[in-house]
Amino acid sequence: MKKYLLFICCVLPIFAFAQIGEYGNFTKNRETFIEYKSKNGDVLKLGDTLILGKASDFDGYRYLLQINIKVHATHGGKKVVINKMRVYGNEKTGFNMWFHFKGFGWTPLDLDYENALEAGEIINPKGKISRVQAIDKLKESKELLDLGVISEEEYDKIKLEMSTIIKE
Repeated sequence: MKKYLLFICCVLPIFAFAQIGEYGNFTKNRETFIEYKSKNGDVLKLGDTLILGKASDFDGYRYLLQINIKVHATHGGKKVVINKMRVYGNEKTGFNMWFHFKGFGWTPLDLDYENALEAGEIINPKGKISRVQAIDKLKESKELLDLGVISEEEYDKIKLEMSTIIKE
């Protein structure tokens, strides 16, 4: 009985005060969370793995920083694990959810999640496909059609699916 009581006293407060953030509902700078519901409805948690997409600038990632310096584009395709979720901003400029990861070297990586997702700089393998990813998939499908690898029907099916996402 004492073990159960100890368990309830120690574990229950963790869940009672666990913070779940939702896009557009932030009111405090530097608030930390254990779970985040993004703009497109994806739910991300501490420990989830994301994949670095394509850098949106010629000199690196616009929304992925290491010591406030853009991460070089050669890191595309690498997997990163979320180890902190924190909101930065204020009521005047707005709040953004930033994820922190173990960096390439001694210093951590910081990622402006919503902007990086929209730009295709980050990929959530468990999440919904982004507009940029849909455009890339449609372009790739067109190339496969032109090469004769897929049929016109297969291409039309992909085009219909991706067009819906692109037009959102």
